[in-house]
Amino acid sequence: MLVKKKREKIYRKERVSKREDFIRLVQQGSRYYSKQYSVIIVQNNLDYARLAISIKKNVGNAAVRNYEKRVCRELFRREKEWFKKGNDILIVIKHQTKDFHKSYNTLKKIFHRCFS
Repeated sequence: MLVKKKREKIYRKERVSKREDFIRLVQQGSRYYSKQYSVIIVQNNLDYARLAISIKKNVGNAAVRNYEKRVCRELFRREKEWFKKGNDILIVIKHQTKDFHKSYNTLKKIFHRCFS
């Protein structure tokens, strides 16, 4: 018997895309830091969390930047139920990493600090 697996996806509504929302995140958000990441979180009036990712061009070439963004999206996708509902989250990537698991664990530690 086949068991239908729940679709794991980041839907369009779960992305911060409007300029006003980014400005609100930067001006009003709570900040959490690590050597590689800065995380800014602010409440929204929605019943789901939204994600935004920012990375500068001096972090690396396009392939490196896309890899770093993919790590952040993967954490959000896998741990979706773990994030508190009604938050906008901005992840600012400051440096590149070589190891997926190290980056993933660093982000998990930051979010554990944020939401506990």
